[in-house]
Amino acid sequence: MRLADLYGKPIHDAAGERLGVVHEVRSRDGQVETLDYGPGSLRERFAGKRGGGRIRWDQVRSVTAKRILIDRP
Repeated sequence: MRLADLYGKPIHDAAGERLGVVHEVRSRDGQVETLDYGPGSLRERFAGKRGGGRIRWDQVRSVTAKRILIDRP
Protein backbone atom coordinates (compact mmCIF):
# COMPACT_ATOMS: atom_id res chain seq x y z
CA MET A 1 0.00 0.00 0.00
CA ARG A 2 1.13 3.54 -0.72
CA LEU A 3 0.29 6.64 1.31
CA ALA A 4 -1.47 8.05 -1.75
CA ASP A 5 -3.93 5.14 -1.49
CA LEU A 6 -5.22 6.54 1.82
CA TYR A 7 -5.96 10.13 0.73
CA GLY A 8 -9.61 10.78 -0.07
CA LYS A 9 -10.72 7.39 1.28
CA PRO A 10 -13.78 7.45 3.58
CA ILE A 11 -13.37 6.30 7.19
CA HIS A 12 -16.14 4.18 8.75
CA ASP A 13 -16.45 2.95 12.31
CA ALA A 14 -17.40 -0.62 13.27
CA ALA A 15 -21.11 0.34 13.30
CA GLY A 16 -20.87 1.47 9.68
CA GLU A 17 -21.07 5.22 10.42
CA ARG A 18 -19.10 7.35 7.99
CA LEU A 19 -16.83 9.69 9.93
CA GLY A 20 -15.28 11.60 7.06
CA VAL A 21 -12.63 11.42 4.35
CA VAL A 22 -8.86 11.27 4.89
CA HIS A 23 -7.24 14.63 4.15
CA GLU A 24 -3.86 14.12 5.80
CA VAL A 25 -1.61 11.20 6.70
CA ARG A 26 0.94 11.83 9.43
CA SER A 27 3.98 9.60 9.71
CA ARG A 28 7.27 9.38 11.55
CA ASP A 29 10.34 7.39 10.54
CA GLY A 30 8.44 5.81 7.64
CA GLN A 31 5.54 4.57 9.82
CA VAL A 32 1.98 5.93 9.62
CA GLU A 33 0.95 7.41 12.97
CA THR A 34 -2.40 9.11 12.34
CA LEU A 35 -5.04 9.84 9.73
CA ASP A 36 -6.72 13.27 9.80
CA TYR A 37 -10.27 13.35 8.45
CA GLY A 38 -13.33 15.55 8.08
CA PRO A 39 -13.85 19.14 6.92
CA GLY A 40 -11.89 20.57 9.84
CA SER A 41 -8.80 18.59 8.88
CA LEU A 42 -8.94 20.05 5.37
CA ARG A 43 -9.10 23.53 6.88
CA GLU A 44 -6.09 22.68 9.05
CA ARG A 45 -4.15 21.46 6.05
CA PHE A 46 -4.58 24.73 4.15
CA ALA A 47 -5.06 27.37 6.87
CA GLY A 48 -3.17 25.95 9.85
CA LYS A 49 -6.26 25.94 12.10
CA ARG A 50 -6.81 22.77 14.14
CA GLY A 51 -9.99 20.92 13.37
CA GLY A 52 -11.48 17.69 12.14
CA GLY A 53 -10.78 14.29 13.56
CA ARG A 54 -7.63 12.29 14.05
CA ILE A 55 -7.43 8.50 14.16
CA ARG A 56 -4.36 6.64 15.39
CA TRP A 57 -3.08 4.03 12.95
CA ASP A 58 -3.41 1.30 15.60
CA GLN A 59 -7.20 1.90 15.52
CA VAL A 60 -7.39 0.94 11.82
CA ARG A 61 -8.79 -2.57 11.37
CA SER A 62 -8.83 -2.79 7.58
CA VAL A 63 -8.21 -0.81 4.43
CA THR A 64 -10.09 -1.81 1.30
CA ALA A 65 -10.44 -0.25 -2.13
CA LYS A 66 -13.59 1.55 -0.94
CA ARG A 67 -13.02 2.46 2.73
CA ILE A 68 -11.02 2.40 5.93
CA LEU A 69 -12.66 0.56 8.85
CA ILE A 70 -11.69 1.58 12.38
CA ASP A 71 -12.44 0.78 16.00
CA ARG A 72 -13.91 3.95 17.39
CA PRO A 73 -12.49 4.96 20.80
